[in-house]
Amino acid sequence: MPTVTRTPLVASDPADINLDGQVDVLDVQLCVNVFLGSEIDPTTVANADVNRDGAVNVLDVQLIVKAYLRG
Repeated sequence: MPTVTRTPLVASDPADINLDGQVDVLDVQLCVNVFLGSEIDPTTVANADVNRDGAVNVLDVQLIVKAYLRG
């Protein structure tokens, strides 16, 4: 039986939570949903921790908003 090694999906920009290639309001909304507990998909939760401090909080939301505004 072959062994499957999964490589985690990584965005070129850490603020691209949904991995669609752009940072937009959808990424902000996903991060807020993770913060509020209404989004529990493990990949999304991991991606929402933009600053990689082990927690999804307003600091992550702030980083995504900054990335969105810088275009």
